Amino acid sequence: MKPDLVVSGPTPLVLDTKWKIPGGNRPSDADLKQMYVYDHVLDAGRAVLLYPKTPESRPWRGTFFDGCEVAVDFVPLLFDGRPDAGRVQGELLALVARHQGGVAADLRVRSLTGMSE
Repeated sequence: MKPDLVVSGPTPLVLDTKWKIPGGNRPSDADLKQMYVYDHVLDAGRAVLLYPKTPESRPWRGTFFDGCEVAVDFVPLLFDGRPDAGRVQGELLALVARHQGGVAADLRVRSLTGMSE
């Protein structure tokens, strides 16, 4: 069990990327269960599912029965119809800062498969 990204800080943040478009703008039950486990195993308290952004994408947040938070957010992968790894990295940094209450993160994206800068 290994999430895609773990960001340390006052409130650790676990992010897991999904490359599918969620039906009805809602994650699957299996995806939510996976995030719940990450919350507890990594003692994060907050987990974010990341999906590719579409025009219909709407971020949302929820709370599990025991108080652990889960959020669904979206990252654009194409800019003017083309992939741009640098811009995706910038979007990820902004997203992490939003989910950490505006605290800037020092996040380095080593590689994005299939993307060129």
